[in-house]
Amino acid sequence: MPLSKALALSLNTVSVRLTLEVGPKAVVRVAHRMGIASKLEPNASIALGTSEVSVMELVSAYVPFANGGIAVAQNLTSEAEVDAMMARAEAAGARILKPAAKTFWGGYDGYFADPDGHVWEVAFNPFWELDEDGRVRLPE
Repeated sequence: MPLSKALALSLNTVSVRLTLEVGPKAVVRVAHRMGIASKLEPNASIALGTSEVSVMELVSAYVPFANGGIAVAQNLTSEAEVDAMMARAEAAGARILKPAAKTFWGGYDGYFADPDGHVWEVAFNPFWELDEDGRVRLPE
């Protein structure tokens, strides 16, 4: 059976075997590159979703698949935070693709490619209310 079909059918044994083949530490590295910031345990059960992540992290990790390969960093709380994150990324070896600037809709964003070539958007949206952890507060 092709891997794509096995994964589509949620055959957990296939996921665990794949994790063991590539190595749990490699799975954790890829998850972190895709936007998961939570601590992940590098063990075989990671393939089953045993590490806890926030909904925001999970959604952020899936965004590049629907967004032409561009990841979106968590919405930041100010233009200054966007500028600071862009500076930290550049200092860490990222290549600035689009310097942070005002957007036509009133936000502020910039794009960079990390050293592995993954493209990230860093943004501030003044219309989104954030909680104390910087996550978008959803309406009740």
